[in-house]
Amino acid sequence: MSASKVSHDVPAGLEEEARAFVDVLRESEGADADDAALLAPEARGIGVDVVLPAVLIVSSTALTTVTKEWIEKYLWPELNRRIEKPSERFVKWLLDTVLPQGGP
Repeated sequence: MSASKVSHDVPAGLEEEARAFVDVLRESEGADADDAALLAPEARGIGVDVVLPAVLIVSSTALTTVTKEWIEKYLWPELNRRIEKPSERFVKWLLDTVLPQGGP
């Protein structure tokens, strides 16, 4: 898979869910590092740590498989298995922000 990519800053506190999303997309859909990645940069300032938001990058090709049904059938059960208390805010953010720009 390779195509145009969309990128979004991941809201604070949803990084763990975003990482699990990337892992599930890679495992269930055969996406590779070029198709889905989570960049979690951290910059250091003078005497103060500056934390930059994580950035979710997903190819438009990979996003074609991500539908509301895929989220309900594959992603949400995996988030519950991998994360003690996954946030439903992540699913809402994914549906409202990421999918309208690159998926169905």
